[in-house]
Amino acid sequence: MCLTIPTIKVLLVFDKEDAQFKSLKWAVEKLQFECVVASSDTQALDLVRNNHYHLIIVDTRHSSGFDPFVLSRSFRLSKDNHYSCFIAVVKRSFAEKEESSVLNILNSGFDRWFLESCSLAVCLNELILIEGNEIMTRLKLQAAQSLFTALENSHDAVVVTGKNQEIQYMNQASEQLLGCNADEMIGKNASQLQRIDSTKADMIENVSTHTKKGIEMEGSLFRKRKNAQQVPVWNRMTPVDVHNGVAEHTVLIREGRSISFYSEKSFIHDSDFLPYTLTNKKSIRNPSYDVRSLCSEAGIHRRQSFARLHTMTIEAPITKVINMLIATQENSPNFVAQDLDKILEILRSTDLYSPQLLGLNQHRRPTDDKLTSDLISGLVMMPHTEATMGQKPGQRRLSHEVNQRMSRSSIVSPLATIPSSDTASSTNGSTLENSMEWSFDIIELERISDKKALSWLGMTLSSTFNVCSVLNCDENTLRNWLSLIEANYLNNPYHNSTHAADVMQAAAYFLQKPRIKAIFDPLDEVISLIAAIVHDVNHPGKNSAFLCNTRDELAILYNDLSVLESYHAARAFRLTLSDKNVNILQNLDRDTYQFVRESIIDMVLATENIDELWGNYTSLQTDEEKAKGLPVVMPTFDRTTISLPKAQMGFIDYFINDMFSSWDAFGDFPELIEYIQSNYTYWKEQDEENQQQEVSKEES
Repeated sequence: MCLTIPTIKVLLVFDKEDAQFKSLKWAVEKLQFECVVASSDTQALDLVRNNHYHLIIVDTRHSSGFDPFVLSRSFRLSKDNHYSCFIAVVKRSFAEKEESSVLNILNSGFDRWFLESCSLAVCLNELILIEGNEIMTRLKLQAAQSLFTALENSHDAVVVTGKNQEIQYMNQASEQLLGCNADEMIGKNASQLQRIDSTKADMIENVSTHTKKGIEMEGSLFRKRKNAQQVPVWNRMTPVDVHNGVAEHTVLIREGRSISFYSEKSFIHDSDFLPYTLTNKKSIRNPSYDVRSLCSEAGIHRRQSFARLHTMTIEAPITKVINMLIATQENSPNFVAQDLDKILEILRSTDLYSPQLLGLNQHRRPTDDKLTSDLISGLVMMPHTEATMGQKPGQRRLSHEVNQRMSRSSIVSPLATIPSSDTASSTNGSTLENSMEWSFDIIELERISDKKALSWLGMTLSSTFNVCSVLNCDENTLRNWLSLIEANYLNNPYHNSTHAADVMQAAAYFLQKPRIKAIFDPLDEVISLIAAIVHDVNHPGKNSAFLCNTRDELAILYNDLSVLESYHAARAFRLTLSDKNVNILQNLDRDTYQFVRESIIDMVLATENIDELWGNYTSLQTDEEKAKGLPVVMPTFDRTTISLPKAQMGFIDYFINDMFSSWDAFGDFPELIEYIQSNYTYWKEQDEENQQQEVSKEES
């Protein structure tokens, strides 16, 4: 759970400002907590009724002034302090009594005690412990309550089960979908919610096996309602906290539909379920199916609804939405009707999917910033051809749709042999010894390896991440594969094999970090490295928009959708599968191979437009676009008008800072932030020098 930590608010309730009070107050201020002081019970109660405090520390050592135990019970009655931590400051002699004196403290409403100590270090360390344990736990509980509120209002049916599939939670949508009350189902086995008699035993075993491995699964099953009605529901099963093959919890999410949908439609019982699909938890791909197997005699029979397609009215979803809004508008108050007019105007616009940069700087209108507009267009918008300018982009082509009959160029053979992992490390030891550091110099490795950085570094990192062991391949095959992939990178100024090595090294750097290590298993790590190696293989030196505008054969092959990314992924697998001497995936079983393939394709497709903004390189493309009379994809990078320092600063301001700040908050990469700040300072100095030169020219 990722939380935004608020400023911790502390209330000190002391009737005397003695040495203990001063020590605790110093520690609170040292930790930059917000500190409020109350010297009487009346003042403390007023403060607690009107404010929420994360930590309340009450002095119980003195009997005069107020009764601290009565005060603590009064605090507990306040509805705004359910998640507050109450600390009692007690004398050491009180803690040394033989009887269970701590029970008196707990029974009075306090959470723990603090033995009096005027030591600044003791007070400071105690508050640090309280923050890390008591306060953070309560913040998570408070956030969890918000999450449960969100679940209760979700349209999807959500069920959470325990180790033995006993139901521990059901939201309101689950109650409506299944026609039963949550109180009736809590503690019962979740298998009662599905029609077991129609579910194949091998599918149940398959689901159980992969759930034990922590693998998320999807599929359609008939669910039983309380009235015995059979309801086909799309399910997603996600195991949580898997230890020794046992999931502490399983989250079942069922597609949300209105009850009328289930009651008005009839279902064909010979299509009880579609095959469950193994999916990567981190994948955003939709599941794909083999249509022939679904419709064959051996598979599931085709739904009868397919035979009635000719009776259906075909209507675009956006048309349905507009018609529904117009119908709503007729019976709405004037102020609602006016808002709906604005919504309808937006929906009818041809720029419906054009990106608009909002909220980055309240004192600056991004639409007035030509650099920002061009960056947004280049990064976010799908490529437009001359014939399709102004049309909305289509859906990304999925991996199973990629045409494998590729004819752009023949496979390039390896240019030279490369050393083993041990030889690579020893030959270039001084350079490769820091290959897991962010400061690694990829340009120096390119120089000393005669532009074979990808092969040399690839063998070194493969040894570090046990690639051969994970893929069950020998080192010669891996070495041949690296050489083949490197040979198929063209001699581009930027998208070359050294760039691939650089991306691979960055991926390796991130993969070694504890936060990432805790999430990825060894196969995930190897997949990430392979995707980094092949992500730009055979890059033509122009971006997808240029290929679409020039009607390149790749743009035609991939229908102008994720052209380069689709090509890189397809090219990588074509090379890998071309010969057993380079096929590093040949020893994987069928399911593992399919998982690896889908994951690599997903990661390569996800790089779309990420590394297209390299100034000089983009200027070369802009020159050619102007020479051929093509639409200029990014006018900002026209070499006759470009200010490279301003372009770099704008890119850092609008994209890099927020992105890497979030990445740093997740994985703890402070050195990245330092490098970004250093780069920004450099480009700012370059910009100031350019401005001074311009002023000098004008004066002369």
